[in-house]
Amino acid sequence: MLADWFYNIYALDEEKIEELGALDMLMNMFFIYNSILHSGIVIVNFVIIFKELEISFYQLVKGNMDEEYALSVDLAYQSLTEDLWMFNPLMVFDRIYFYFAGYHSADLYDENPDNRSDYIPN
Repeated sequence: MLADWFYNIYALDEEKIEELGALDMLMNMFFIYNSILHSGIVIVNFVIIFKELEISFYQLVKGNMDEEYALSVDLAYQSLTEDLWMFNPLMVFDRIYFYFAGYHSADLYDENPDNRSDYIPN
């Protein structure tokens, strides 16, 4: 976009320059102001992207697949479900059930090796 702006400003011939009005000058000033103001975030975003790519290679080279270094959709989903459990009515029911019964409600129909006594076989 900056290259297009430079081309539009500096590639104009004398006739076009005289036709430029106050609105064109105002739009050019807004564009340059926003480009200068937001140039820092572009650098930060490039560094974040580079870091994420480097972390995924670091995890492959290190060979430790048990630890997650890079951000992923699965980790984001896991974090959201752990942090926002109170907005899920099934999780609220499960927490209340666990409080009163001492085991999770899913242990009734899913075989849990830690709690085999409460499992109801099909």
